[in-house]
Formats: sequence, C-alpha cells, structure tokens
Amino acid sequence: CECLFMHGEAPSARKLAGSGARGRRGQSYSDRRGNMGDDGDTATCYSKKQLQNEDGNVIVSDDSQRVWINEFHYRNPGENQPFVEVIGPKGQDASDYDLLVYQGRNGAVHNTIPLSGNFDGTGTEWGFVVADLTSPDIRKGKQGGDGIALVRRSDSKCMQLLSYTDVAGVDRSFKAKEGICNGFVAQPIGVFEERGTPLGHSLQMQGTGNEPSAFVWSLPMPATKGEVNGQQILLSP
Repeated sequence: CECLFMHGEAPSARKLAGSGARGRRGQSYSDRRGNMGDDGDTATCYSKKQLQNEDGNVIVSDDSQRVWINEFHYRNPGENQPFVEVIGPKGQDASDYDLLVYQGRNGAVHNTIPLSGNFDGTGTEWGFVVADLTSPDIRKGKQGGDGIALVRRSDSKCMQLLSYTDVAGVDRSFKAKEGICNGFVAQPIGVFEERGTPLGHSLQMQGTGNEPSAFVWSLPMPATKGEVNGQQILLSP
C-alpha cells in the first residue's frame, strides 16, 4: 500500500476524488491530519498494483514507437510559461497527434492540444514539435497530481500517459476517465517541478536509445526545447 498524502498533509474529499484513495472507516478526513505517516495500517492509502491490475489498463511498451513526449515544463515563479516538446523522425507529419492534459483528481480531460507541422530540427534524423502554452492550458500537479498524454488520432492509440506532481518524493498515479486514454493508468515520472523551479528549466528525458522506454526523466535542468536534451543520445529511428 502506498501513501497518497505526505505526513501532515490533510486530505479532503476534493483531493481524494478519483484518486483511488480510501479513508479508514470511522474516521473523517480531517481527523487524519496528524497521522499521515508511512504505515499502511494507519495511513490513508491506495494500492497501485490493485488499481493497475483490476481497475485500469497499463500502456504496453512498444519497441517500434518513435514519437514521444521528450521534455516539458509546467511550474515556475510568477507567471507560468509552460511548454511540451514531442520528438519524432525528422520530416514526419505531426498533425495526427494530440496532447491531452488530464486532471488527476478525477481523470477528466482538462485540455486538448493538437500538434501541427512536421518534426523538424538541426539534426539529420530526429525532429521536434514544441507546444508553447499559457498557464491555464496545463495543470500544475497539485491536489493529487495531474497528467499529460500523447495520443494518435488515426487509430485512437494512447501512446503515453504520464503523471506528475508539485511535491518532492511523492509519485501519484490516476486512471483516465475520458478521452482516448480512458481506462488507462498514468505512469508517474518520478521527478517534479515546484513553485520555485527557475523559469527556463524543464523536465527532460535522458539516456541512450530510440524509443521512450530507453530514457528516464531528469530533475529540472536548463530547457532545450526544440533540441536534443542534455545527457540524451538519440540512436537512428
């Protein structure tokens, strides 16, 4: 069992809605304020394994997938300047893909962002499409975490569904209740941005390969939108 809330964080019906969390019988959520520890017998928690195996579908890794979310930014001091970067084979049409922004607490689609143009860049084999957003376009990872998905419209394929938070050390998942990813469980990226994340930084995939499963997400670092990430080596598509 994994704790949904950090020690001292008071859960609420709003935060719990759609999260898979459950309160202990006979105790109100406000009563839980003082003992939100790591003990599965006393903490409000949820079973990620149960959520994935019984209530939701896990996106199966596809070794042939050559389009994925490669970098994004959602939180900084002052006015947010978020963006999402998607990578693909250079010259390929990106207009068949959408980004879906999910509200984690209820699994609803908050926003749909169609991609356009071709994947382009300075390299010879890989290109990028960057969606520059405004603050209302994307969720900030609060109140149970939020998510972003990459989908392909032509065959209604949910290619990626990622969850993220604004809290250190807490990986929160949720089940999508709408859109092409309806019924799928989000994969926590394991890193986060908070209010103090400097403008001009982002979360990026690092490693070596030519498919999303070959990479891991980095802590915030100087943004490289429209270019290969720092500490990322791309093999031929």
